[in-house]
Amino acid sequence: FLPSFLPCLPPPPPICYSFLEDLERFRKYNCASVTDLLRALRNKRHHYRELPKEVQLSLGHIPEGFLNYFTSRFPRLLLHVYQMVERSVKDEPVFQAYFRAN
Repeated sequence: FLPSFLPCLPPPPPICYSFLEDLERFRKYNCASVTDLLRALRNKRHHYRELPKEVQLSLGHIPEGFLNYFTSRFPRLLLHVYQMVERSVKDEPVFQAYFRAN
């Protein structure tokens, strides 16, 4: 996954090759898609115990190591997702509790 949607940042640490290899065992991911990046995060977190030991060691322990692995590579991902939700779906009932009325 290339953080092309995150301009003007120093290059992130590389993503572990064994992680990428394991990632595509079950489905194809578009490396330019934020949606696919989020899907990969969710799937690997959900199936963490099923990952090869090499991938688990690369990602680190849940939750701190896993979080650090991805925030070091995609430091603006959380803010990017928040802004997209705020622009696109903040008025949906499921999200209203997370946004203050202006």
